[in-house]
Amino acid sequence: MLTKIAQVGYRLYDYDWDKLDQDERQQLMACLADNRLSPILRLNAGLLVQLSEQRVIEKQRAKEQRPDTRFWQFWQFDRRINRLGLLAQLTLVPLVMVAVYLLFINVLSAWVIIGLLLLNTFSALLRRSHDLNRKYPVFEAVLLICMPYLILLYLLLPGVKHANQYGPQPGEKR
Repeated sequence: MLTKIAQVGYRLYDYDWDKLDQDERQQLMACLADNRLSPILRLNAGLLVQLSEQRVIEKQRAKEQRPDTRFWQFWQFDRRINRLGLLAQLTLVPLVMVAVYLLFINVLSAWVIIGLLLLNTFSALLRRSHDLNRKYPVFEAVLLICMPYLILLYLLLPGVKHANQYGPQPGEKR
């Protein structure tokens, strides 16, 4: 019985699994009703049944409350997108924005487009983090946006002034 409770607990902890099958539910309810077992085991069995029921209810509420979102709705930060949506949001939305900018170059400022592109990138990474059930998605999104620029800053540092094992300084006369 202990192994059964541990297996069910591990699967529920993993959060990818939420619904008990009928056999598991009956076993946990039998464990809950058995007075010969340890009170801790009985408590765990009851909590697992309750957690499973709560997850089923949460899943139903989430489906009812949140309609499916599309990749081009980049202003909706509290939703999720899958991998294909992430790729679409990071490629198609910027292409459309640049096309609109080129059509209305006198009306739109380049800074507006840059701001919208950053918002789109931040939104895509944040929404993908929600899909992966990450705890601190805002931090990860900011880090992922800043990472290429940090690498670029490193690459723009001045080189050493003298020859090294890879040769003389670029542009130096021999």
